[in-house]
Amino acid sequence: PFPVPRSPLPAPRSSLATRPHHLQLSPSLAVHPKGSKKYSMGMEKTVRKFFGKTREEFNKAKKTYTCKPLSDVIKQYRECKTEEDQRGLVKKESAHIRDLFRANDTAFRRRNVLKLLFFHMNGYMTDFGHLECLKLCISEKYKDKR
Repeated sequence: PFPVPRSPLPAPRSSLATRPHHLQLSPSLAVHPKGSKKYSMGMEKTVRKFFGKTREEFNKAKKTYTCKPLSDVIKQYRECKTEEDQRGLVKKESAHIRDLFRANDTAFRRRNVLKLLFFHMNGYMTDFGHLECLKLCISEKYKDKR
């Protein structure tokens, strides 16, 4: 019943030749119907390769971030030939434990505190573990207090 108002904008044009020169696609960027499947297959391979590498790096990082048991650390410590090797092992494990403490990882807190106690008994500085010992004492679990 009422007349429909006309839009102030002109109707869109479908052909590329009628577009202003700054909106036209260059021939190298235009997708041709025959080559589009080939182009997308190449792009898909590139994306899979990139994400495959990223996934591998993530899995590698995840594997290195696992927490070793105390018995393995003691074996590695005893297998060290020189004091320098022992210091390197303690430094590496301490850094790993410190990272886990920063991340508030509660799954391996007992294990990490035991490792710090072992390092302290062997004469190494473990000042950063005092708060974690208090957290274990405050815990409601009997295993943590033990």
